[in-house]
Amino acid sequence: CVDIDAERVRQVNAAQAPMHEAGLDALLERTVGANLLATTDLAAAVRWSDVTVIAVGTPLRDGHIDLQYVRTAASQIGAALGDREGDRYHVTVVKSTVVPGTTNGVVIPALEAASGKRAGDDFGVGVNPGATDLEREIRRFEWKVEAGAEYAVTQPVFDIDVLDRFLDR
Repeated sequence: CVDIDAERVRQVNAAQAPMHEAGLDALLERTVGANLLATTDLAAAVRWSDVTVIAVGTPLRDGHIDLQYVRTAASQIGAALGDREGDRYHVTVVKSTVVPGTTNGVVIPALEAASGKRAGDDFGVGVNPGATDLEREIRRFEWKVEAGAEYAVTQPVFDIDVLDRFLDR
């Protein structure tokens, strides 16, 4: 879990939900310290993880969705992907509310430009459409990422039950 707000990071690492979402307190109690660590260091998080989820704000500005935070996150993740060593495959999932075409038109080009690598060959990209019920979405996350995967090579990452390991099921 990466956040630019150090106070939110402290709360998550203390297993205290920084916002109200059904089931989040119990999830944090089960996973913090075992399968979850919050940090402000995005590059480090990408280096030691298999999946990065972009979940940033997409405010409306003058009646249009503003993708600056999505673009910035994708560029920063891409830079960290470029620095990754070894052959572990990494997947970036877009969770933010975005318009159709954002993954292919904004996220993938930013990841590729910053990393010097190619989506599909060197890393995977997927989409997990937005929702408001976090507890329900945690249960459905694996299936929805597979269904929205941009590249077939992304799917095997989830076939090894990444979500089950995170939730310690």
